Amino acid sequence: MDSAGTAMARVVDQATGSGTRSERREISSAQTTRIEPNANGRYVVNRIEYLEATLPTRSTDRKAGQQRTAVYIKFLSGYSRDALTWMTDEVFKRHDWFPTVRQCLEILGEYVEPVEHRDDTLIEAQSRQAAFETWFANISDGQPIGDVEDRWIRIAIERGPIRRLEDGSLVLRALYQGPRLPAPVKL
Repeated sequence: MDSAGTAMARVVDQATGSGTRSERREISSAQTTRIEPNANGRYVVNRIEYLEATLPTRSTDRKAGQQRTAVYIKFLSGYSRDALTWMTDEVFKRHDWFPTVRQCLEILGEYVEPVEHRDDTLIEAQSRQAAFETWFANISDGQPIGDVEDRWIRIAIERGPIRRLEDGSLVLRALYQGPRLPAPVKL
């Protein structure tokens, strides 16, 4: 068997469970970094075909090509489409030849799932809500109002801890002693 056939046989052996224990352990440890699984085998084949069309590869017969594709599907189909697309882009940047499964897994191990805009918005909203609740608890305990959004002030007036006086100034209900009474007039 030539060196290309030997290399392919080693990859197939690793994928099917034969081969040395250390080789299987290495492949297995690379698999533990999988991201949210949602790519199917067809998408993996699409990415592999894209790589094959653009990067030089060792020539193989039809059977070896099918086995190789089966190995790539087995090891890459659990990754997200975004991760596989990113991996493909990185392969073009790093490699001059068609990558091995191990090289693909190493690249995928570096992938970081992007935080989506809606996640940022949700985190920001939760943070603002927590800040409001802390402020509201503080003013309910009689601490100063501070410089906060008008919306927070309106909510606090509605819920009760703050009172707006006739002159437009704000006062905490906990500290409010009522309107000033005129001094009694002596007769």
